[in-house]
Amino acid sequence: MLRPAILVVAAALAGCAVKVPMASPSDDQAGKQFAPPAEGLAALYVFRESGFGAPYPLNISVGQRTLGALGPDTWFLVNLPPGTYDVRCLSQNTVVNMAAGETRFIEAALRVGPSCAPFEVSAAAARKAIANGSRAAEVR
Repeated sequence: MLRPAILVVAAALAGCAVKVPMASPSDDQAGKQFAPPAEGLAALYVFRESGFGAPYPLNISVGQRTLGALGPDTWFLVNLPPGTYDVRCLSQNTVVNMAAGETRFIEAALRVGPSCAPFEVSAAAARKAIANGSRAAEVR
């Protein structure tokens, strides 16, 4: 008898779409070109694919800079001076060392707990996810 209740809850959650502020279509397309960063800077993509916990936005920060929230299939692109950065998602973080001219990719994934695990991924895997997603607007 519990099965119908589970189906109702699952259907309700499936209808909940995370709404995060989105970048302009031109900014989205520009980021999907994966152009090298401007001279003296590094490029960092932080993205999220669909999957577990899709109804929940994930707040992302890089160093002291709050980027905003990622929903499923969304991403950020930030250009940074070379240095070491703490990429944070909920209570978890990963550290990335950025060199001038370099492009790095961090995936943010919701885990059971709930906790978010940011981790570095290959350029090939990230580019595919980013190409299929949409650029989120950074909080200013």
